[in-house]
Amino acid sequence: MGAPPPPDPATADAAAFVASLSALRAWAGNPSLRSLRVLGGTTTTNGGDTVDALPVSTISYVLRGVRLPQLPRKSFVDAYVTACYRAAGREPADAPGRWVEAWSGLRGSSPAKATPLPDDTGDFTGRAGELARILGHVTHSTGATGIVTIGGAPGIGKTALALRAAHRLASRFTAVHYVDLRGRGRRPRTPLDALHSLMPDAGASLETAAARWRETTASAKTLVVLDDCRSAEQAAPLLPDGPGCFAILTSRARLAVDGAYAMTLGAFPAEQAWALLGRIAGEERLRGETEAVAELVARVGALPGAIRRLGETLRRRPAWTVREVLGALGRFDGVG
Repeated sequence: MGAPPPPDPATADAAAFVASLSALRAWAGNPSLRSLRVLGGTTTTNGGDTVDALPVSTISYVLRGVRLPQLPRKSFVDAYVTACYRAAGREPADAPGRWVEAWSGLRGSSPAKATPLPDDTGDFTGRAGELARILGHVTHSTGATGIVTIGGAPGIGKTALALRAAHRLASRFTAVHYVDLRGRGRRPRTPLDALHSLMPDAGASLETAAARWRETTASAKTLVVLDDCRSAEQAAPLLPDGPGCFAILTSRARLAVDGAYAMTLGAFPAEQAWALLGRIAGEERLRGETEAVAELVARVGALPGAIRRLGETLRRRPAWTVREVLGALGRFDGVG
Protein backbone atom coordinates (compact mmCIF):
# COMPACT_ATOMS: atom_id res chain seq x y z
CA MET A 1 0.00 0.00 0.00
CA GLY A 2 1.17 3.51 -0.77
CA ALA A 3 1.56 6.31 1.71
CA PRO A 4 -1.74 7.90 2.79
CA PRO A 5 -2.62 11.21 1.14
CA PRO A 6 -2.20 14.39 3.17
CA PRO A 7 -5.34 15.70 4.88
CA ASP A 8 -7.25 18.63 3.42
CA PRO A 9 -7.85 21.77 5.47
CA ALA A 10 -11.16 21.79 7.35
CA THR A 11 -13.24 24.91 6.82
CA ALA A 12 -16.21 24.51 9.17
CA ASP A 13 -14.75 26.91 11.73
CA ALA A 14 -11.46 27.95 13.33
CA ALA A 15 -11.40 24.94 15.68
CA ALA A 16 -11.83 22.50 12.78
CA PHE A 17 -9.11 24.27 10.83
CA VAL A 18 -6.66 24.00 13.74
CA ALA A 19 -7.58 20.32 14.18
CA SER A 20 -6.70 19.73 10.53
CA LEU A 21 -3.32 21.40 11.12
CA SER A 22 -2.69 18.81 13.85
CA ALA A 23 -3.78 16.07 11.43
CA LEU A 24 -1.27 17.35 8.89
CA ARG A 25 1.51 17.07 11.46
CA ALA A 26 0.42 13.48 12.24
CA TRP A 27 0.45 12.67 8.51
CA ALA A 28 4.02 14.02 8.34
CA GLY A 29 5.12 11.55 11.05
CA ASN A 30 4.65 13.82 14.09
CA PRO A 31 7.89 15.79 13.71
CA SER A 32 8.99 17.59 16.85
CA LEU A 33 8.15 21.24 17.27
CA ARG A 34 11.84 22.07 17.04
CA SER A 35 12.06 20.22 13.72
CA LEU A 36 9.10 22.20 12.40
CA ARG A 37 10.78 25.41 13.53
CA VAL A 38 13.88 24.58 11.50
CA LEU A 39 11.94 23.40 8.45
CA GLY A 40 9.69 26.48 8.52
CA GLY A 41 12.55 28.84 7.74
CA THR A 42 12.67 32.51 8.68
CA THR A 43 10.70 35.71 8.16
CA THR A 44 11.33 39.46 8.55
CA THR A 45 9.73 41.58 11.28
CA ASN A 46 8.47 45.16 10.89
CA GLY A 47 11.76 46.30 12.40
CA GLY A 48 13.77 44.43 9.76
CA ASP A 49 14.96 41.61 12.04
CA THR A 50 15.17 38.04 10.76
CA VAL A 51 13.31 35.61 13.04
CA ASP A 52 11.92 32.08 12.92
CA ALA A 53 8.69 31.82 10.94
CA LEU A 54 7.55 29.06 13.32
CA PRO A 55 8.62 29.74 16.91
CA VAL A 56 8.17 26.62 19.04
CA SER A 57 5.90 28.47 21.48
CA THR A 58 3.64 29.68 18.66
CA ILE A 59 3.28 26.19 17.18
CA SER A 60 2.37 24.87 20.62
CA TYR A 61 -0.23 27.58 21.26
CA VAL A 62 -1.86 27.07 17.86
CA LEU A 63 -2.03 23.28 17.95
CA ARG A 64 -3.34 23.23 21.54
CA GLY A 65 -6.08 25.67 20.59
CA VAL A 66 -4.95 28.22 23.17
CA ARG A 67 -5.85 31.12 20.86
CA LEU A 68 -9.19 29.83 19.59
CA PRO A 69 -11.50 31.12 18.20
CA GLN A 70 -8.71 33.25 16.76
CA LEU A 71 -7.15 31.82 13.62
CA PRO A 72 -3.38 31.53 13.32
CA ARG A 73 -1.76 34.12 11.12
CA LYS A 74 -1.53 33.60 7.38
CA SER A 75 2.27 33.55 7.49
CA PHE A 76 2.12 30.81 10.14
CA VAL A 77 -0.17 28.64 8.00
CA ASP A 78 2.08 29.01 4.97
CA ALA A 79 5.27 28.17 6.88
CA TYR A 80 3.66 25.36 8.92
CA VAL A 81 2.25 23.52 5.89
CA THR A 82 5.59 23.89 4.11
CA ALA A 83 7.41 22.49 7.15
CA CYS A 84 5.05 19.49 7.45
CA TYR A 85 5.51 18.57 3.79
CA ARG A 86 9.27 18.84 4.14
CA ALA A 87 9.16 16.66 7.26
CA ALA A 88 7.29 14.03 5.24
CA GLY A 89 9.90 14.19 2.50
CA ARG A 90 7.43 15.70 0.04
CA GLU A 91 7.57 18.83 -2.08
CA PRO A 92 5.05 21.40 -0.80
CA ALA A 93 4.17 22.50 -4.37
CA ASP A 94 0.77 24.23 -4.20
CA ALA A 95 -0.21 22.79 -0.80
CA PRO A 96 0.55 25.97 1.22
CA GLY A 97 -1.55 27.96 -1.24
CA ARG A 98 -4.55 25.63 -0.80
CA TRP A 99 -4.33 25.88 2.99
CA VAL A 100 -3.98 29.66 2.87
CA GLU A 101 -7.01 29.83 0.58
CA ALA A 102 -9.03 27.85 3.13
CA TRP A 103 -7.73 30.12 5.90
CA SER A 104 -8.75 33.18 3.87
CA GLY A 105 -12.27 31.81 3.48
CA LEU A 106 -12.63 31.52 7.25
CA ARG A 107 -11.00 34.85 7.97
CA GLY A 108 -13.12 36.55 5.32
CA SER A 109 -16.20 36.28 7.53
CA SER A 110 -15.01 39.43 9.32
CA PRO A 111 -13.69 41.84 6.68
CA ALA A 112 -12.40 45.26 7.55
CA LYS A 113 -14.91 48.07 7.28
CA ALA A 114 -14.18 50.73 4.67
CA THR A 115 -12.74 53.90 6.25
CA PRO A 116 -12.09 56.21 3.29
CA LEU A 117 -9.53 58.96 3.23
CA PRO A 118 -10.68 62.54 3.82
CA ASP A 119 -10.48 64.72 0.72
CA ASP A 120 -7.06 65.84 -0.40
CA THR A 121 -6.26 69.52 0.08
CA GLY A 122 -6.81 71.15 -3.29
CA ASP A 123 -4.53 74.08 -2.47
CA PHE A 124 -1.70 71.92 -1.10
CA THR A 125 1.54 73.89 -1.41
CA GLY A 126 5.22 73.06 -0.97
CA ARG A 127 6.62 70.01 0.86
CA ALA A 128 7.82 68.56 -2.45
CA GLY A 129 10.94 67.07 -0.86
CA GLU A 130 9.06 65.51 2.05
CA LEU A 131 6.39 64.11 -0.27
CA ALA A 132 9.04 62.59 -2.54
CA ARG A 133 10.71 60.91 0.43
CA ILE A 134 7.43 59.32 1.55
CA LEU A 135 6.64 58.06 -1.94
CA GLY A 136 10.19 56.82 -2.33
CA HIS A 137 10.03 54.98 0.97
CA VAL A 138 7.02 53.03 -0.29
CA THR A 139 8.79 52.19 -3.53
CA HIS A 140 11.88 50.88 -1.76
CA SER A 141 10.13 49.08 1.10
CA THR A 142 10.40 45.32 0.73
CA GLY A 143 9.20 42.46 2.87
CA ALA A 144 7.77 43.86 6.09
CA THR A 145 5.32 46.72 6.54
CA GLY A 146 6.75 50.14 5.67
CA ILE A 147 6.13 52.95 8.17
CA VAL A 148 6.64 56.72 7.97
CA THR A 149 6.08 59.05 10.93
CA ILE A 150 5.46 62.77 10.38
CA GLY A 151 6.09 65.00 13.38
CA GLY A 152 5.99 68.71 14.02
CA ALA A 153 4.26 71.58 15.79
CA PRO A 154 0.50 72.19 15.66
CA GLY A 155 -0.55 73.73 12.35
CA ILE A 156 2.66 72.73 10.58
CA GLY A 157 0.81 70.67 7.93
CA LYS A 158 1.31 67.08 9.08
CA THR A 159 -2.18 65.88 8.16
CA ALA A 160 -2.19 67.70 4.82
CA LEU A 161 1.10 66.03 3.85
CA ALA A 162 -0.06 62.59 5.03
CA LEU A 163 -3.29 62.86 3.02
CA ARG A 164 -1.53 64.15 -0.09
CA ALA A 165 0.84 61.16 0.07
CA ALA A 166 -1.99 58.70 0.78
CA HIS A 167 -4.06 59.94 -2.17
CA ARG A 168 -1.03 59.61 -4.42
CA LEU A 169 -0.44 56.05 -3.19
CA ALA A 170 -4.01 54.75 -2.89
CA SER A 171 -4.16 53.08 -6.31
CA ARG A 172 -1.24 50.81 -5.37
CA PHE A 173 -3.12 49.18 -2.47
CA THR A 174 -5.97 46.72 -2.11
CA ALA A 175 -7.36 48.49 0.96
CA VAL A 176 -6.92 52.05 2.26
CA HIS A 177 -7.94 53.21 5.75
CA TYR A 178 -7.87 56.48 7.68
CA VAL A 179 -8.20 56.74 11.47
CA ASP A 180 -8.17 59.96 13.52
CA LEU A 181 -6.75 58.95 16.91
CA ARG A 182 -7.51 62.37 18.45
CA GLY A 183 -4.23 62.30 20.35
CA ARG A 184 -4.23 66.01 21.14
CA GLY A 185 -7.77 66.01 22.55
CA ARG A 186 -8.85 65.58 26.14
CA ARG A 187 -10.07 62.06 25.39
CA PRO A 188 -7.70 60.38 22.92
CA ARG A 189 -9.16 57.41 21.13
CA THR A 190 -8.30 54.05 22.64
CA PRO A 191 -6.66 51.47 20.36
CA LEU A 192 -9.60 49.10 20.90
CA ASP A 193 -12.16 51.74 19.88
CA ALA A 194 -10.09 52.56 16.80
CA LEU A 195 -9.85 48.87 15.87
CA HIS A 196 -13.62 48.53 16.19
CA SER A 197 -14.00 51.42 13.73
CA LEU A 198 -12.02 49.30 11.28
CA MET A 199 -13.51 45.90 12.19
CA PRO A 200 -16.71 46.21 14.27
CA ASP A 201 -16.76 42.50 15.17
CA ALA A 202 -13.03 42.17 15.80
CA GLY A 203 -13.44 41.08 19.42
CA ALA A 204 -13.99 42.43 22.92
CA SER A 205 -10.35 42.56 24.01
CA LEU A 206 -7.50 44.58 22.56
CA GLU A 207 -5.39 41.46 22.11
CA THR A 208 -8.07 39.66 20.10
CA ALA A 209 -9.01 42.70 18.02
CA ALA A 210 -5.38 43.49 17.20
CA ALA A 211 -4.77 39.88 16.18
CA ARG A 212 -7.81 39.93 13.87
CA TRP A 213 -6.57 43.17 12.32
CA ARG A 214 -3.13 41.66 11.71
CA GLU A 215 -4.72 38.60 10.13
CA THR A 216 -6.84 40.77 7.85
CA THR A 217 -3.97 42.96 6.68
CA ALA A 218 -1.64 39.97 6.28
CA SER A 219 -3.59 38.89 3.20
CA ALA A 220 -4.37 42.33 1.73
CA LYS A 221 -1.93 45.01 0.63
CA THR A 222 -3.12 47.71 3.02
CA LEU A 223 -2.38 51.42 3.41
CA VAL A 224 -3.29 52.98 6.77
CA VAL A 225 -3.13 56.64 7.80
CA LEU A 226 -3.10 57.05 11.59
CA ASP A 227 -3.65 60.75 12.18
CA ASP A 228 -2.88 62.66 15.38
CA CYS A 229 -1.27 59.83 17.35
CA ARG A 230 -0.68 60.52 21.02
CA SER A 231 2.04 57.89 21.35
CA ALA A 232 3.62 54.91 19.65
CA GLU A 233 1.76 52.66 22.08
CA GLN A 234 -1.59 54.04 20.93
CA ALA A 235 -0.72 53.42 17.28
CA ALA A 236 1.03 50.04 17.53
CA PRO A 237 -2.08 47.75 17.55
CA LEU A 238 -3.38 49.52 14.42
CA LEU A 239 -0.34 48.98 12.22
CA PRO A 240 -0.98 46.66 9.27
CA ASP A 241 1.09 43.50 9.21
CA GLY A 242 1.92 42.04 5.85
CA PRO A 243 4.29 42.29 2.89
CA GLY A 244 3.57 45.40 0.86
CA CYS A 245 1.54 47.11 3.59
CA PHE A 246 2.30 50.73 4.50
CA ALA A 247 1.41 53.09 7.35
CA ILE A 248 1.69 56.88 7.65
CA LEU A 249 1.53 58.25 11.20
CA THR A 250 1.22 61.90 12.24
CA SER A 251 1.88 63.23 15.72
CA ARG A 252 2.97 66.29 17.64
CA ALA A 253 5.14 63.95 19.70
CA ARG A 254 8.25 62.20 18.46
CA LEU A 255 7.07 58.62 17.90
CA ALA A 256 9.56 55.84 18.60
CA VAL A 257 8.27 53.19 16.18
CA ASP A 258 10.60 50.32 15.28
CA GLY A 259 11.64 50.35 11.64
CA ALA A 260 9.91 53.66 10.85
CA TYR A 261 11.29 56.43 8.67
CA ALA A 262 10.82 59.57 10.78
CA MET A 263 10.51 63.11 9.46
CA THR A 264 9.85 66.36 11.32
CA LEU A 265 8.27 69.27 9.48
CA GLY A 266 9.48 72.82 9.93
CA ALA A 267 7.77 76.10 9.13
CA PHE A 268 7.25 77.09 5.50
CA PRO A 269 9.84 79.24 3.75
CA ALA A 270 8.35 82.70 3.23
CA GLU A 271 7.82 82.17 -0.50
CA GLN A 272 5.78 78.99 0.09
CA ALA A 273 3.69 80.73 2.75
CA TRP A 274 3.04 83.54 0.27
CA ALA A 275 2.09 81.00 -2.43
CA LEU A 276 -0.37 79.23 -0.12
CA LEU A 277 -1.96 82.51 0.94
CA GLY A 278 -2.33 83.50 -2.71
CA ARG A 279 -3.88 80.17 -3.70
CA ILE A 280 -6.58 80.53 -1.06
CA ALA A 281 -7.27 84.26 -1.06
CA GLY A 282 -6.36 84.97 -4.69
CA GLU A 283 -3.07 86.31 -5.99
CA GLU A 284 -4.69 89.60 -6.97
CA ARG A 285 -5.54 90.29 -3.31
CA LEU A 286 -1.84 90.30 -2.41
CA ARG A 287 -0.58 92.58 -5.17
CA GLY A 288 0.44 95.99 -3.94
CA GLU A 289 0.62 94.87 -0.30
CA THR A 290 4.01 93.19 -0.30
CA GLU A 291 5.06 94.68 3.00
CA ALA A 292 1.78 93.77 4.74
CA VAL A 293 1.91 90.19 3.40
CA ALA A 294 5.50 89.75 4.62
CA GLU A 295 4.54 91.08 8.04
CA LEU A 296 1.46 88.85 8.17
CA VAL A 297 3.47 85.73 7.32
CA ALA A 298 6.11 86.60 9.91
CA ARG A 299 3.47 87.31 12.57
CA VAL A 300 2.16 83.72 12.40
CA GLY A 301 5.57 82.11 12.02
CA ALA A 302 4.82 80.93 8.46
CA LEU A 303 2.76 78.06 9.90
CA PRO A 304 0.67 76.52 7.08
CA GLY A 305 -2.38 76.09 9.33
CA ALA A 306 -2.34 79.75 10.33
CA ILE A 307 -1.68 80.87 6.75
CA ARG A 308 -4.66 78.81 5.61
CA ARG A 309 -6.97 80.45 8.17
CA LEU A 310 -5.75 83.90 7.15
CA GLY A 311 -6.36 83.10 3.49
CA GLU A 312 -9.87 81.89 4.28
CA THR A 313 -10.50 85.12 6.22
CA LEU A 314 -9.48 87.18 3.20
CA ARG A 315 -11.64 85.04 0.92
CA ARG A 316 -14.69 85.45 3.17
CA ARG A 317 -14.16 89.21 3.50
CA PRO A 318 -13.47 90.46 -0.02
CA ALA A 319 -13.59 94.11 1.11
CA TRP A 320 -10.74 93.67 3.60
CA THR A 321 -7.14 94.46 2.70
CA VAL A 322 -4.21 92.41 3.96
CA ARG A 323 -3.31 95.35 6.21
CA GLU A 324 -6.77 95.20 7.80
CA VAL A 325 -6.39 91.47 8.47
CA LEU A 326 -3.03 92.23 10.05
CA GLY A 327 -4.73 94.80 12.25
CA ALA A 328 -7.35 92.23 13.26
CA LEU A 329 -4.56 89.93 14.41
CA GLY A 330 -3.50 92.64 16.82
CA ARG A 331 -7.02 93.02 18.25
CA PHE A 332 -8.12 89.40 18.52
CA ASP A 333 -6.62 86.11 19.57
CA GLY A 334 -6.91 84.39 16.20
CA VAL A 335 -8.55 85.15 12.91
CA GLY A 336 -12.06 84.22 12.12
